[in-house]
Amino acid sequence: MLSTRLPAIAVPRLDRAVDDFCNSVTSSSESDLILRRKQALRFLHNADRLVNVMELPSLLTSAVQASPVNYSAALDLHAHVRRLASLHPHSPLVSSILNESDMALGHMAVDLVTVLKAPGLKLAVGLRTVALLRRLVPTILAHIADDALPTLFLVCRLTTLFKTLTALEPLRELADEERLRQSRHFSQGGDLSRVIQRESDAWSRGQQTERYLRRYIEIFREHGFAIVSMSKSIEASFASDIPFNNDDPHQDPLAPSPSPLAAFALHLVLLLLETLNIYLPIVRDRTSRDSILTQVLYCAGSLGRLGADFSMLLASIGVDDWDQLVKRHRLLAGRLESVIGEHRSHD
Repeated sequence: MLSTRLPAIAVPRLDRAVDDFCNSVTSSSESDLILRRKQALRFLHNADRLVNVMELPSLLTSAVQASPVNYSAALDLHAHVRRLASLHPHSPLVSSILNESDMALGHMAVDLVTVLKAPGLKLAVGLRTVALLRRLVPTILAHIADDALPTLFLVCRLTTLFKTLTALEPLRELADEERLRQSRHFSQGGDLSRVIQRESDAWSRGQQTERYLRRYIEIFREHGFAIVSMSKSIEASFASDIPFNNDDPHQDPLAPSPSPLAAFALHLVLLLLETLNIYLPIVRDRTSRDSILTQVLYCAGSLGRLGADFSMLLASIGVDDWDQLVKRHRLLAGRLESVIGEHRSHD
């Protein structure tokens, strides 16, 4: 029937057209139209997967902004994004998702550092936060080693200590005014004891300075003990299970890094001694001075339980009979401990 309807010459032309079309489709250099069609079909087939991948940044942001923050889920999501980036390094979509994930993780790192600066930081929260930073830092700051995190913790807690001491600024201003009044009187060649006898106000006796020093030492003792004790626990969690090998050519010759806690404890003590050296001479009453020094010795005893006793350094601030004062304080502290021990034994 086809031969009766089509001219005989049309059949060879149709055959050649079909052959040319088949050759163009099955050839190695496929046309752009066919490539776009295959790509569209591939996208359609993987549409659900693409949607899931594109939702990863929003899921990560939700985990970071949740209350409470789901840090573990955020770190797991970011690890998944990094695996995708390693499998598809030339994909613009995956690269964009990785950049958004890195930004979300950067915000999470800032939040974790803010947690370390909290005034009432507990040991459990501090250990958990540092452990999260230990997982987080290598992904966003590959050039920073793990042993830098204890130093970061000390810096954060020192910032909190300075911020807390800033609340004593009004008392410090009053103490500075007392110091200026005394120095002005001495520069005029006056006798301070006569001024104390004549004046009925508290300026010449150093009572404002006494209030400032007592509050300063109280804050220093509380925060100093907490910082050193928590830092010891954090450094213990960073103790390496792999021994140092001198024969390893790739081993850092300066590793392991020394503990920053030793220098930090000395820095804390020097801060306190500097404040005492400036303001303690303003307190003229001997009873008040001895009471302040006793408070300092209790502070030294607290840090002494952590290996940072600085009672012997009182001689550096010009304290008279500091050795007798230390002996008397240790005697009283020993009696107090014996009384407490007897009370516990009876219980």
